[in-house]
Amino acid sequence: MRRVVAVAAALTAGLGSIAFGAANAEASPAPADRVLIFALPHVSWSDVTPAAMPNLTRFTSEAAIADLSLRAVHHDPTPSDSYTTLGAGTRSVGASNGTGAVFGVNEPGVSSSVAETFDQRTGVPANAGIVDLAVAQIVQKNAKFLFDSAPGSLGDAVAAAGVRRAVIGNADRVVDPTNPSSVVYDRAAAEFFTGADGRLPDGRIDPSLSIRDTTAPFGVRQNRHAVAVAFADQWRTRSAVLVEASDLERVDAFRRSATAEQYGSARAKALQSADALFGDLLTKVDPHADAVLVIGPTAPAATNGMSVAALRAPGVRPGLLQSSTTRRAGFVNIVDVAPTVVHLLGIDRPEKMEGRAFTPSGSGGSAAERVQFLVRSDANATFRDGVVANVAVVFIVLSVLLALGAACAFERGGQRGRSVVRWCALVLLGMLLGTYVATVLDFATYGASAYGAFVVVIGAVFATLCMAVGRWTPLDPLTIGLAVTVGVHLLDALTGARLELNAAYGYSPTVGIRYAGIGNMTFSIVSASVVLLAGLLTATWRSGRGRWFAIGALAATLVVFASPLWGQDFGSALALAPSFAFLGLLLFERRVGLRHVVLLGGGVVVSGLVFGLLDLLRPSDQRTHVGRLFEKIGTEGWSGFATVVHRKLAENLGVLTKSPWMLLVPLAFGFVVYLAVGTPARLEILTRRLPGFRASLLALPVLAGLGFALNDSGIAIPGMMLLVVNTSLVYLSAELT
Repeated sequence: MRRVVAVAAALTAGLGSIAFGAANAEASPAPADRVLIFALPHVSWSDVTPAAMPNLTRFTSEAAIADLSLRAVHHDPTPSDSYTTLGAGTRSVGASNGTGAVFGVNEPGVSSSVAETFDQRTGVPANAGIVDLAVAQIVQKNAKFLFDSAPGSLGDAVAAAGVRRAVIGNADRVVDPTNPSSVVYDRAAAEFFTGADGRLPDGRIDPSLSIRDTTAPFGVRQNRHAVAVAFADQWRTRSAVLVEASDLERVDAFRRSATAEQYGSARAKALQSADALFGDLLTKVDPHADAVLVIGPTAPAATNGMSVAALRAPGVRPGLLQSSTTRRAGFVNIVDVAPTVVHLLGIDRPEKMEGRAFTPSGSGGSAAERVQFLVRSDANATFRDGVVANVAVVFIVLSVLLALGAACAFERGGQRGRSVVRWCALVLLGMLLGTYVATVLDFATYGASAYGAFVVVIGAVFATLCMAVGRWTPLDPLTIGLAVTVGVHLLDALTGARLELNAAYGYSPTVGIRYAGIGNMTFSIVSASVVLLAGLLTATWRSGRGRWFAIGALAATLVVFASPLWGQDFGSALALAPSFAFLGLLLFERRVGLRHVVLLGGGVVVSGLVFGLLDLLRPSDQRTHVGRLFEKIGTEGWSGFATVVHRKLAENLGVLTKSPWMLLVPLAFGFVVYLAVGTPARLEILTRRLPGFRASLLALPVLAGLGFALNDSGIAIPGMMLLVVNTSLVYLSAELT
């Protein structure tokens, strides 16, 4: 047993060494003298066409680009949520009204009480510049969440480095023409660069940036000349300036009260105007010394998907962007923008920032091919998000119907009914795999009906092939089905986890929790499948070879999951290690005592410490979430660790009663009880005829419990495991009892 623990720890250390040696293939951007941040609210890459936005289209041929995931605290962030998150470099929430409460202290037409009000709320005097009257409220709101957000981190870091910072933009609108005083002040863009004290010394956010236009939404549009003049005034040596294409924000608000035709026309004009403004700004930028960062701070209204990110800077070659947050080419996260800005300016990233800087990652083909790839990725992610809840319900219902069908077949005792039940069980197992295979096609184009039909066909073909190939023993079809399920997912992880992205049970970049490696639901499917497979292999080859085949399958799964290069799922690996070791002892018919439990727990802790410390030795922008956790512990003490644990526990408990998977848990247990008390007691027959399978059934509760505790998908993890177990029990009981 001690040797097993030592080998596990050494294996993890070896994988950590591999991770330590890995490095990004592309060089990071060189420090720039000035940085222009151009904000395009509610714009996706599908909007960037040569006809609609020629300047931005040309820019993409010179820049590295990516889809920008906007998920922060809320799934549908307001402008204030987004800009506060951008300015913190950590998931955050903004002002309660969604548009901020930002004013110039000496702004024409604004009461002199702005400075007094700001002083009353913050205790900080403000005689000039721009102030955020909601700063205290924003800080208080973020303190209630478990993300350790520090709003204003970007502004403070830039100021401390002696870099001038400014914001130019105004999206104000009069919402009631009969009452000109009914103004919605929308200057949330300023929250990108305000400091922790709510102040921004430079910039222009007042209505003089707009002009009256009765044909424009709310009778006002952005004054390109005024914005260009304001930018020229702020664009000095060692400066960082954000310019917002504010008409796009007004158009989004106009959508709620206009016809589809009027909205479409207004948006087309706003896109053209934003592109023309971008062209004006580029004429003042030195491409050899300055950096230009284009971001979409808020999601496109039509899809609520991802927005745009593009970077042109010294040392950056045209291609795709990624970050160590996403670890996948073509995708970056909203929390990565602030670290990117400080990195471009040659400033060390503040430890308070959760994100990591953008880095180039491969060419991705021509500029048009890169844009098309990002458009497809966004569309497929949105499609996946739209069907994922229905897919879960369908599988839960099918699992229940399968169990009921099996019960009816058992009571009637007909062989034909049992054969149908066995085939249906394999179909359901194949359909799970079909949800991943479906990612090779663009079902955003074909629709949900075609998607459903494809998954069913894959399931039927899978079941038919398993039955046709596995003709030697009754266990072969299920053994083959489980082996194919495990093998496909492990091979996919080894080759870049392409089937995970936008799979119903993989992950979506629009959700913004995971972008690479093996997702939590895949962990549930693979881990349950390999545990059941280990039991069946032991039962198939009773000479002893089956046990070693089983151990090999378990070891391969653990290695792939634990590797920071492949599975990148350390929490799941911690759940797998003791569960697999426990199963190994049972397969070799060893009694498991308290000493074994203590040794297994100690091995897991040692492995986790070794891996975390090795990951911590890597450059900061290359660390996985494990290294970042250790980094957090180093800077904040055990309170940082407690915050992470508290957040994961809250997330798990928060979805406990909301997830449809909660319905499957009692129903699945009900089927197990039926098998246990049936006449004859079918579960007893199964465990007697398949002693290795009995070991699998004993190990699964340990796996499900640890998987639930060490991941943040809640009840869905044991729920999915039960679906796989239920399907396998239906097949075996129909075949052997």
